[in-house]
Amino acid sequence: MRFLACRDGIPSFPPTKIAEDINGNTIYNEEGSPLKVPNEQYVWKKLDDKIAALTDLKVQEQLRKDDPLKLAQNQEEATRLKKLKVAVVDGR
Repeated sequence: MRFLACRDGIPSFPPTKIAEDINGNTIYNEEGSPLKVPNEQYVWKKLDDKIAALTDLKVQEQLRKDDPLKLAQNQEEATRLKKLKVAVVDGR
């Protein structure tokens, strides 16, 4: 039986990744180093994008007129997601 550490089951999603062409070959910059590009799987970016969509001022203004319940739900969801970005250790 093999022991699996937590890190074995959780993929790594760094903020950047090595750029690849359509064939999966690494793309290099002018100095010959692998080109880094934003990682679309970066979990914190996804979280930030979702929070931004939920708190978009134009959307909020439209919902305030058309669907106040949906506006309240969006605000609650944005608050919940923002809390995911904060670690509380020993009550601090």
